[in-house]
Amino acid sequence: MEQIEPGIKALVEVEEIDLVELKIAGIGPATIVRVYVDRPGGVSVDQCAQISRRISDYLDARDLIPHKYNLEVSSPGLDRPLVSKADFQRKKGEKVTLYFKNQTDPRQRVLGVICSVEAEDLVLDSQGEKHKIPLSLIEKALIAF
Repeated sequence: MEQIEPGIKALVEVEEIDLVELKIAGIGPATIVRVYVDRPGGVSVDQCAQISRRISDYLDARDLIPHKYNLEVSSPGLDRPLVSKADFQRKKGEKVTLYFKNQTDPRQRVLGVICSVEAEDLVLDSQGEKHKIPLSLIEKALIAF
């Protein structure tokens, strides 16, 4: 995977799309390469198909997976937890529910709109008040519907 990820990341970034996650599972011809991509405003089915063709050509030309494999390219979906700084940056302006690490009550959460990400802090507008929340304290965030 160390040889595969940098090349796939470069291919995706040419389209101004972020590589969110790369997973390779299975053995031999049962191998599945899952690529999750996203950008502000989301990605279309056509963009996923175009990226899939580019990744397939890249993997085959370099024989990085020397056997048959299945390639799946998709967006991570609305219900995927936001966990990284890049996740929060992509979702600026979205309403999210934050869950915090080391909470005594797992139901305790904060609802607000992502204003920005500054250094290692998330700036969240919650009920008209802006709060700086260290990213290191956030367990996960979910898009609020």
